[in-house]
Amino acid sequence: TPSDCIVLNAESQFGDSWGTSNVNITNNIVAGCRNNIAFWGNQGTGLLTEDILVAHNTLVEGQNSGLRIINATLLSNVRIQNNIIAQGGQGMLADVPREMGAGVTFSNNLWDGEPRDSASGADDLRSSTPFTPLPDEMLAALFIPSGDMPVVNHGINVGIVCDYFGNGRDAQPDVGAVELGSVLADDCPTPEFPAVSPPPRIVEYVEINASPRGD
Repeated sequence: TPSDCIVLNAESQFGDSWGTSNVNITNNIVAGCRNNIAFWGNQGTGLLTEDILVAHNTLVEGQNSGLRIINATLLSNVRIQNNIIAQGGQGMLADVPREMGAGVTFSNNLWDGEPRDSASGADDLRSSTPFTPLPDEMLAALFIPSGDMPVVNHGINVGIVCDYFGNGRDAQPDVGAVELGSVLADDCPTPEFPAVSPPPRIVEYVEINASPRGD
């Protein structure tokens, strides 16, 4: 069984010494993990997980879910926006609490099915994708949206100026990790993209500025 790919907090509790704040998780293509992105609980600590941006990611066919949130009661200013979440009918799109609370905002995400109501947000899209089932050899180019996907200019500007491939984003950005029709920007990095063999997993460009919480 694969592990979770991108994780905030920890499966085990750390008493009163752990929390997470000031993290951007952007421009990732993540496929085939147990949960492609997971917020583990920190309810034993009493500390907030706060000021988290999960945006412009393409999350494909997590074995359990594309996105998992264990407990939302201690989440504050968590924004989940402009992502493509495609499960191809496998697992859950979003394994999240039925009551999300005011600390989490979902918007402008594309789902390839119906997520739980608590994960459905303003200006969301529903569309099939060409990303499932997963190929045997994982190449980033296989996760570029097709022209008939309604992602172009459907994102909200969250200040992410580059895409997965180092191209510039428009002021009205596309949904997902790839900005269609853009050109290489001088202030964006130009990464290399090797193939990844099974277990299927692609994780690139996790921008993390995490601040451990506690004394």
